[in-house]
This record gives sequence, C-alpha cells and structure tokens, in this order.
Amino acid sequence: MELGADDDLTKPCSAEELINAITTRLKKQEVIIRQSEEKLNELRQNIARSLPHELRTPLNGIMGLAEVLFDEYDSLEPSEAKEMLAQIKISSQRLYRIIQIFLLYEVEIVAKSPEKLEAILQCKTSSVIEIIKSQVLKKSK
Repeated sequence: MELGADDDLTKPCSAEELINAITTRLKKQEVIIRQSEEKLNELRQNIARSLPHELRTPLNGIMGLAEVLFDEYDSLEPSEAKEMLAQIKISSQRLYRIIQIFLLYEVEIVAKSPEKLEAILQCKTSSVIEIIKSQVLKKSK
C-alpha cells in the first residue's frame, strides 16, 4: 500500500471479494476518465474563447500599420516607414506562431480521436472553389 497500491486482497480470497475489488477499481478508473474529459473540455472551451482575441490582436496591428503606410506613404520619413514595417513583421510572426500552435492542437485532437480521424479521411473535396461559391451564396441570401 505504501508503494501505491489501490487495494489489498489477502489470499485466499473468495470470488465475491475479487469481483468487488475489481468493480471498485473499475469505478475509480471511470471517475478518473470522467474528470480528465471534463478538464479537457474546459481547456477546449478556454481555447475557443481566447483564440479569436489572440488572432485579432496581431492582425489588427498588421492591418492598421499597413493602412497608415498606404495612406501616408508620401509624407512619412523613411525611418518611420521602416519602424512600421518592423512592427508589421513582428505582428505577422506572432500571428503565424499562434496559427501553428492552434494547428498542432487540432492535429493532436484528431490523432487522439479515431472517429474524427476517420471522418476527415472519408471527406473528399473535388472542387474547393465550388464549395466556397456555394457557401458565399448561402451567406449572401
């Protein structure tokens, strides 16, 4: 028990004692699995809530600075333009890292879920353009 055993049966034991010990252990395992799934679902929800903000922040920097550069290019000092370009580069690298992390997260989820992996493998796309057109038409109506 000091080394981490969960249960103790003395020999000889009855079939009923053995079955009870196994049943208790299986129930404990079910609780552990349920708690792990709850924590994983909570993590997924936290990611889903924070991801839009994490994506928009660097994108807003890129878009805002690009707009200033475009609109004010003739009146900017070269050093100002260079600083804005440096900030655009930093924001784009941050956005790229966030997307890479999210994609790795998605790959891990799919890899651990045979159902999702099978669904992706069964999905066939013959024409991406047609799918995009149909979705645009649906949204525009």
